[in-house]
Amino acid sequence: MDTSGIRPKSEDGLKRLAKSIKREMGVTHTEALNLAAKQAGFGNFTNFLNRKGGRGSERIPAREILVTAHWRSRDAGVCGTIEARIRLDKLVTEITDARAFETCPRLMGFRIEAEDHVAGTFTWETRDHAILDVGRVARTLQFVEATGLQPHSISYPKDIRYGRAGRADYPGADHGLYWRDPETGGVLYMNEPYADGSPVPDNETRAWAARNGFRVERMGWGSLYWLNGGIACDLVSDRERGVDIDRVLDAMNASPAPFDEDEEVIEHEGIVHPVPASRNC
Repeated sequence: MDTSGIRPKSEDGLKRLAKSIKREMGVTHTEALNLAAKQAGFGNFTNFLNRKGGRGSERIPAREILVTAHWRSRDAGVCGTIEARIRLDKLVTEITDARAFETCPRLMGFRIEAEDHVAGTFTWETRDHAILDVGRVARTLQFVEATGLQPHSISYPKDIRYGRAGRADYPGADHGLYWRDPETGGVLYMNEPYADGSPVPDNETRAWAARNGFRVERMGWGSLYWLNGGIACDLVSDRERGVDIDRVLDAMNASPAPFDEDEEVIEHEGIVHPVPASRNC
């Protein structure tokens, strides 16, 4: 994807551009931030922050939530602990419950350890898989808090179905999951296919939606399935009985930037047990 014409105006937009530059050019994260700032018309990233009012001008969510997972490589004889601390306005127990961790593929393998701590329920076989799943949990919690949607099992009469003949046989379904609006009962299908960076779903998907009375839009905030690009996130909803996609997109556009494993993961050697900041005193 050619990013040379992108001129970000927000810090979140600049960071997304920096991630693309980092992948394309193989530079460090700091170098990518400075290159992205220059592309936006500033001398460097620090200059961008100063001119835009700095990080202090952005609202910081009130709660720090801890997400942890352990990993052990039996072949290499090493082990470690992955830690992520994300900020939300509410505690985990205020935005969802244990059923979500049994229903949602992005949360499975974790449990609510405390109101501000989500912990892995087993030991991952590799460091990379532990980091990926911690990131999935972090982004999913961000999505749940911002939208108010809850994970949903496939039982709704008009659910889009994987590989089944019928009225709602969705094309190119991949890494999909369902969400339900607790207030309206409407269901949203989230499809996360491999994609080329296009800001809109492909023609086949849009044609399917038009034929079957659905609406489909691509969410620019980021994927819950894969943290490093190359995966799109499409929101699909029945026009009459589904979730208001505009409300979801507005909520995500107004939310903090998605969790970034390159910036926000903390690694520990060995199996350790970090505690939430509220109890680290």
